[in-house]
Amino acid sequence: MGVMYTQLKRNRLEVRLDPAENATHHGHKVRTVQNENPWWYKELCLRHTVSRKNKRKRNGKKHHDTKIRRQHILSALRKLADGSECRSLYSEELVELAHEVEEEWRTEEHS
Repeated sequence: MGVMYTQLKRNRLEVRLDPAENATHHGHKVRTVQNENPWWYKELCLRHTVSRKNKRKRNGKKHHDTKIRRQHILSALRKLADGSECRSLYSEELVELAHEVEEEWRTEEHS
């Protein structure tokens, strides 16, 4: 759990605008990913998506969001790592994902 806590603290989605290689107009930029969330955090967020209408988007298109809040997950991971009581709705899933992370590391060690 401590490793997952550190991964989540150090890695978050970061996107920046860079000049487009094949610019079609002056000032053409494209989004490039500079840093990503850990795979297990992305998986957790995918399991808890919420579809809602976003008034900021044009034509009432749907926007997918997640119920997951990074600070809540960090708090739960800290408690689980310390062996404290954790009442998070996601604690069981975090333990399950921790087993998957551990299994992945074992597989990488033996390759």
